[in-house]
Amino acid sequence: MTISTMLRVCSGTAKGKMLKSPRVTGVRPTSARVRQAIFSALADRIGGSSILDLYAGTGAIGIEALSRGAAEAVFVELSPKCVRTIKENLELTGFSHEATIFKGDVLKVLPGLARQNRKFDVILADPPYDVKRRKGGKKSLVEKTLKALVESDILRSNSLVVAEHPDLQPGLEIPEGLRLLSVRKYGDTVVSILCPVQRQ
Repeated sequence: MTISTMLRVCSGTAKGKMLKSPRVTGVRPTSARVRQAIFSALADRIGGSSILDLYAGTGAIGIEALSRGAAEAVFVELSPKCVRTIKENLELTGFSHEATIFKGDVLKVLPGLARQNRKFDVILADPPYDVKRRKGGKKSLVEKTLKALVESDILRSNSLVVAEHPDLQPGLEIPEGLRLLSVRKYGDTVVSILCPVQRQ
Protein backbone atom coordinates (compact mmCIF):
# COMPACT_ATOMS: atom_id res chain seq x y z
CA MET A 1 0.00 0.00 0.00
CA THR A 2 1.07 3.58 -0.61
CA ILE A 3 -0.35 6.81 0.72
CA SER A 4 -0.95 9.44 -1.94
CA THR A 5 -0.94 13.15 -1.18
CA MET A 6 -3.66 13.42 -3.82
CA LEU A 7 -5.97 11.32 -1.67
CA ARG A 8 -6.89 13.61 1.16
CA VAL A 9 -10.58 13.90 2.04
CA CYS A 10 -11.50 17.33 0.69
CA SER A 11 -14.30 18.45 3.01
CA GLY A 12 -16.65 17.52 5.83
CA THR A 13 -16.09 15.73 9.13
CA ALA A 14 -13.08 13.78 7.81
CA LYS A 15 -11.50 16.72 5.98
CA GLY A 16 -7.75 16.37 5.60
CA LYS A 17 -7.64 12.65 6.41
CA MET A 18 -5.17 10.75 4.21
CA LEU A 19 -6.47 7.73 2.30
CA LYS A 20 -4.50 4.69 1.19
CA SER A 21 -4.14 3.74 -2.46
CA PRO A 22 -3.21 0.22 -3.60
CA ARG A 23 -0.60 -0.61 -6.22
CA VAL A 24 -3.08 -2.10 -8.67
CA THR A 25 -2.87 -1.72 -12.44
CA GLY A 26 -5.72 0.39 -13.74
CA VAL A 27 -6.63 2.00 -10.42
CA ARG A 28 -7.01 5.69 -11.19
CA PRO A 29 -8.12 7.57 -8.07
CA THR A 30 -10.30 10.59 -8.81
CA SER A 31 -8.24 13.74 -8.33
CA ALA A 32 -9.07 16.23 -5.60
CA ARG A 33 -10.01 18.79 -8.26
CA VAL A 34 -12.55 16.48 -9.89
CA ARG A 35 -13.95 15.35 -6.52
CA GLN A 36 -14.44 18.97 -5.49
CA ALA A 37 -16.19 19.69 -8.80
CA ILE A 38 -18.48 16.68 -8.45
CA PHE A 39 -19.59 17.56 -4.94
CA SER A 40 -20.01 21.22 -5.82
CA ALA A 41 -22.40 20.10 -8.59
CA LEU A 42 -24.27 17.82 -6.18
CA ALA A 43 -24.57 20.70 -3.70
CA ASP A 44 -27.25 19.90 -1.12
CA ARG A 45 -28.08 16.43 -2.50
CA ILE A 46 -25.54 14.61 -0.29
CA GLY A 47 -26.75 15.25 3.27
CA GLY A 48 -28.79 12.28 4.54
CA SER A 49 -28.60 10.48 1.19
CA SER A 50 -27.95 6.88 0.20
CA ILE A 51 -24.84 6.62 -1.99
CA LEU A 52 -23.79 3.88 -4.41
CA ASP A 53 -20.09 4.00 -5.35
CA LEU A 54 -19.45 1.74 -8.37
CA TYR A 55 -15.94 0.67 -9.42
CA ALA A 56 -15.03 2.11 -6.05
CA GLY A 57 -11.24 1.66 -6.24
CA THR A 58 -9.90 3.32 -3.08
CA GLY A 59 -13.39 4.28 -1.91
CA ALA A 60 -12.41 7.96 -2.01
CA ILE A 61 -15.59 9.20 -3.68
CA GLY A 62 -17.98 7.33 -1.39
CA ILE A 63 -15.94 8.32 1.67
CA GLU A 64 -16.04 11.95 0.53
CA ALA A 65 -19.84 11.65 0.41
CA LEU A 66 -19.95 10.18 3.93
CA SER A 67 -17.69 12.96 5.17
CA ARG A 68 -20.15 15.47 3.75
CA GLY A 69 -23.12 13.95 5.55
CA ALA A 70 -24.40 11.03 3.47
CA ALA A 71 -26.38 8.58 5.60
CA GLU A 72 -24.87 5.47 4.01
CA ALA A 73 -22.58 4.38 1.20
CA VAL A 74 -22.49 1.07 -0.66
CA PHE A 75 -19.20 0.31 -2.41
CA VAL A 76 -18.87 -2.15 -5.31
CA GLU A 77 -15.38 -3.25 -6.34
CA LEU A 78 -13.95 -6.34 -8.04
CA SER A 79 -10.27 -6.18 -7.01
CA PRO A 80 -9.49 -7.92 -3.68
CA LYS A 81 -6.65 -5.46 -3.04
CA CYS A 82 -8.98 -2.52 -3.57
CA VAL A 83 -11.63 -4.07 -1.32
CA ARG A 84 -9.04 -4.33 1.46
CA THR A 85 -8.02 -0.72 0.84
CA ILE A 86 -11.64 0.49 1.04
CA LYS A 87 -12.04 -1.30 4.39
CA GLU A 88 -8.82 0.31 5.67
CA ASN A 89 -9.86 3.76 4.45
CA LEU A 90 -13.26 3.42 6.09
CA GLU A 91 -11.54 2.54 9.37
CA LEU A 92 -9.12 5.48 8.98
CA THR A 93 -12.02 7.90 8.52
CA GLY A 94 -14.38 6.30 11.05
CA PHE A 95 -17.13 5.45 8.56
CA SER A 96 -17.12 1.64 8.74
CA HIS A 97 -20.58 1.49 10.32
CA GLU A 98 -22.15 3.63 7.57
CA ALA A 99 -20.72 1.52 4.76
CA THR A 100 -21.33 -1.79 2.99
CA ILE A 101 -18.86 -3.31 0.53
CA PHE A 102 -19.74 -5.77 -2.23
CA LYS A 103 -16.84 -7.57 -3.91
CA GLY A 104 -17.77 -8.41 -7.47
CA ASP A 105 -18.38 -7.28 -11.02
CA VAL A 106 -20.59 -4.18 -11.05
CA LEU A 107 -22.78 -5.47 -13.88
CA LYS A 108 -23.48 -8.65 -11.85
CA VAL A 109 -23.89 -6.95 -8.46
CA LEU A 110 -26.51 -4.44 -9.65
CA PRO A 111 -29.25 -7.08 -10.24
CA GLY A 112 -28.56 -8.43 -6.74
CA LEU A 113 -29.09 -4.99 -5.23
CA ALA A 114 -32.36 -4.75 -7.16
CA ARG A 115 -33.51 -8.09 -5.72
CA GLN A 116 -32.90 -6.59 -2.26
CA ASN A 117 -35.21 -3.71 -3.27
CA ARG A 118 -32.38 -1.24 -2.72
CA LYS A 119 -32.79 2.34 -3.97
CA PHE A 120 -30.09 5.01 -4.07
CA ASP A 121 -30.20 8.80 -4.16
CA VAL A 122 -26.80 9.32 -5.77
CA ILE A 123 -24.89 6.82 -7.90
CA LEU A 124 -21.21 7.48 -8.58
CA ALA A 125 -19.66 5.43 -11.38
CA ASP A 126 -16.00 5.60 -12.40
CA PRO A 127 -15.37 2.50 -14.55
CA PRO A 128 -11.96 1.73 -16.05
CA TYR A 129 -11.37 3.79 -19.17
CA ASP A 130 -11.81 1.85 -22.41
CA VAL A 131 -11.21 4.49 -25.05
CA LYS A 132 -11.09 2.06 -28.01
CA ARG A 133 -14.49 0.62 -27.23
CA ARG A 134 -16.46 1.63 -30.35
CA LYS A 135 -14.84 -0.77 -32.87
CA GLY A 136 -17.61 -2.98 -34.19
CA GLY A 137 -20.25 -0.80 -32.52
CA LYS A 138 -19.55 -2.10 -29.02
CA LYS A 139 -20.68 -0.03 -26.05
CA SER A 140 -18.12 1.36 -23.63
CA LEU A 141 -18.10 0.11 -20.04
CA VAL A 142 -19.60 3.37 -18.80
CA GLU A 143 -22.46 3.01 -21.32
CA LYS A 144 -23.05 -0.62 -20.27
CA THR A 145 -23.13 0.54 -16.66
CA LEU A 146 -25.69 3.28 -17.34
CA LYS A 147 -27.90 0.77 -19.18
CA ALA A 148 -27.58 -1.70 -16.29
CA LEU A 149 -28.57 1.00 -13.79
CA VAL A 150 -31.79 1.65 -15.70
CA GLU A 151 -32.57 -2.05 -16.07
CA SER A 152 -31.88 -2.83 -12.41
CA ASP A 153 -34.48 -0.30 -11.22
CA ILE A 154 -32.42 0.91 -8.24
CA LEU A 155 -32.93 4.60 -9.02
CA ARG A 156 -35.43 6.83 -7.28
CA SER A 157 -37.42 9.28 -9.39
CA ASN A 158 -35.11 12.10 -8.27
CA SER A 159 -31.81 10.17 -8.20
CA LEU A 160 -28.65 11.56 -9.75
CA VAL A 161 -26.07 9.49 -11.61
CA VAL A 162 -22.54 10.87 -11.83
CA ALA A 163 -20.38 9.09 -14.41
CA GLU A 164 -16.66 9.67 -14.96
CA HIS A 165 -15.39 8.62 -18.37
CA PRO A 166 -12.96 9.55 -21.15
CA ASP A 167 -13.96 11.93 -23.92
CA LEU A 168 -15.86 9.35 -25.96
CA GLN A 169 -16.34 9.71 -29.69
CA PRO A 170 -18.87 10.26 -31.16
CA GLY A 171 -20.20 10.99 -27.67
CA LEU A 172 -21.69 9.24 -24.65
CA GLU A 173 -24.67 7.08 -25.62
CA ILE A 174 -27.47 7.74 -23.11
CA PRO A 175 -29.79 4.76 -22.53
CA GLU A 176 -33.55 5.14 -22.66
CA GLY A 177 -34.72 6.02 -19.15
CA LEU A 178 -31.96 8.53 -18.39
CA ARG A 179 -31.39 12.09 -19.52
CA LEU A 180 -28.22 14.14 -19.46
CA LEU A 181 -28.20 17.16 -17.14
CA SER A 182 -24.64 18.41 -17.52
CA VAL A 183 -21.19 17.60 -18.89
CA ARG A 184 -17.87 18.97 -17.65
CA LYS A 185 -14.34 18.14 -18.81
CA TYR A 186 -11.28 18.14 -16.54
CA GLY A 187 -8.16 17.19 -18.48
CA ASP A 188 -8.78 13.69 -19.88
CA THR A 189 -11.72 13.12 -17.51
CA VAL A 190 -15.32 13.92 -18.45
CA VAL A 191 -17.98 14.07 -15.73
CA SER A 192 -21.53 13.51 -16.94
CA ILE A 193 -24.46 14.00 -14.58
CA LEU A 194 -27.73 12.27 -15.44
CA CYS A 195 -31.16 11.72 -13.94
CA PRO A 196 -34.10 9.38 -14.61
CA VAL A 197 -36.64 10.39 -17.22
CA GLN A 198 -39.89 11.16 -15.47
CA ARG A 199 -42.63 8.77 -16.50
CA GLN A 200 -45.93 10.32 -17.55
